[in-house]
Amino acid sequence: MKLLLALVSLATAIRAEPASYRPAPGSHRIGVIAKMSLRDELRQRDVVFKITFPMPTGSPRAKGSAPVILWSHGMYGSKDNYQPLAAFWAAHGYVVIQPTHADSLKNGMQSRIKAFRAWTSRPGDVSFLIESLGTIGKKLPVKPDKERIGMGGHSFGAHTTMLVGGTKTYRLFRKAKTYTDKRPKCLLLVSPQGVGGLLREDSWSDMKRPALLITGSKDGDPFGDKKKTPQWRLAAYERSTPGNKYLAFIDGATHDFGGIAGSRRFGKKREKNEDFVNVVRYAGLALFDAYVKGDPRAKKWLDEGRVATATKAKVTAKKR
Repeated sequence: MKLLLALVSLATAIRAEPASYRPAPGSHRIGVIAKMSLRDELRQRDVVFKITFPMPTGSPRAKGSAPVILWSHGMYGSKDNYQPLAAFWAAHGYVVIQPTHADSLKNGMQSRIKAFRAWTSRPGDVSFLIESLGTIGKKLPVKPDKERIGMGGHSFGAHTTMLVGGTKTYRLFRKAKTYTDKRPKCLLLVSPQGVGGLLREDSWSDMKRPALLITGSKDGDPFGDKKKTPQWRLAAYERSTPGNKYLAFIDGATHDFGGIAGSRRFGKKREKNEDFVNVVRYAGLALFDAYVKGDPRAKKWLDEGRVATATKAKVTAKKR
């Protein structure tokens, strides 16, 4: 009888323990709508975007729902960048929506000062697209799930993601202002900005949602500002509200992160390193799986810092 009880207890423990989580290549075939445009009448702005989505399995008449990732590009970028990430996440079942923001070179040449002024319109692009998921879904073979949304971005796109996540901005002689949209459940910040300009030491005090920050030991400023070091980029991790905040620090990674933006490069030459790209792919997927899909295996993978051993890259993983 004691042996039988022991076996039952062991079987119960095995069932309770989440199965191993491994962010391998996705099983979904993917589709792409290279360009879609919707009119935001409130802001009198046309928002242009790209959608990469999982193709449905089973009966073509059964239009199931899929979780959503909003992805924001870096300065001067566009919807056409970051396919190494978008295609990977779509193959894992996500509808990935990539807007082209006002600072994009697709809108013509512009100075850095003019391009940076687009920071106020970028969160609005994201919120508008979330509001438009019903309309977007009519064009897709899968239905974007309005209740399961994650967001991420790289560089200027990480700045946009922080604003959507509740980060406060300060202008001279004005009170703090936020651009919060509460609908994204988690935030992926790849090379975000630190203290300076619009951001102060307490800017991240209201950023309470689960977030993953990724940077690298050579992730400086692509425009040559030596004050913007990898350590400077850690502010969102160190100064945000503790609780489900993650850090993946990649030894040797530059602002390119091995080529996450596809053909676009940052700096004089484009860095190519598939291991660095896979760190962003895998860690980002685990974040979205954990907090958008609610997969306990993915959360356990993140909590245990398993991203540090997921590739051949040398990664320091932390949680607070």
